[in-house]
Amino acid sequence: MESSATGHSATGPTGGSSRVTYRPAIDVDGRKVVIFSTTDMEALTTPCGLDLIRKFARRRLPIEAIKKDLASKGFRGLIEVKAIDDRHVLIRPNDESDFLRLRSMDCWFVGRVSMVIFRSSVDFSPMREDPRVPIWIAFPGLPHCMFDTNAVLSIASGLGTLLYTDRATASFSRPGVARVLVEVDVSKPLQHEVFFQLSDGVRSQPVVYERTPLYCVACGLHGHVESDCGRPQGAKPAVDVEDRPPVSDDPSSGVTLEEVGPV
Repeated sequence: MESSATGHSATGPTGGSSRVTYRPAIDVDGRKVVIFSTTDMEALTTPCGLDLIRKFARRRLPIEAIKKDLASKGFRGLIEVKAIDDRHVLIRPNDESDFLRLRSMDCWFVGRVSMVIFRSSVDFSPMREDPRVPIWIAFPGLPHCMFDTNAVLSIASGLGTLLYTDRATASFSRPGVARVLVEVDVSKPLQHEVFFQLSDGVRSQPVVYERTPLYCVACGLHGHVESDCGRPQGAKPAVDVEDRPPVSDDPSSGVTLEEVGPV
């Protein structure tokens, strides 16, 4: 069905009928502006909640090659793949556990072709990438009584969006350190200490980031910092990730999907 300004019906990006009411532009301070309500935005973004962007270091692979690679990895549900431009594709899983598995893969290789994955957002643009990236965070020396999944997730809650703990933390098979995967906004200073209160008072807990991804707040791209940028804002660099080691997406590699609610 085609868009219709008279019938006010349209086909949305998921192929179904329109999720919002047709809203004509109105005059605001001398400009024609279309105003979408909070309810509209909730309706529009709900189908996009698990969307990921897959960025290739250079030119992207054909869509069928990407689909074949995904099919070989044993995901649970259907995963849609759609081209955005010559370096970016949209990945849309319909299963939250598949989303979490994909989200934890910082760098992904298909043969010798490398790509990175980051989360989509309403502000996504190929010219400015989302600064939120998944980082494994360690809590060395955490009191043994705190090795409870919800306790560890609670302690990490101020660091970003929680994804899951690793298997050793959940099973208390490695009492020296607790680990949790957190989606961190790397455009902001990283916290290296968190606090929690027990019956004997407030305790300080060191935070160790197992990697510190580079992100430029000037141009909004991953791979370098502002002091090394030297580009006009909005310029599109070729961020080379070919030399970065692949990150295993094997679910048996010590990761347990301890989901913590809607992502």
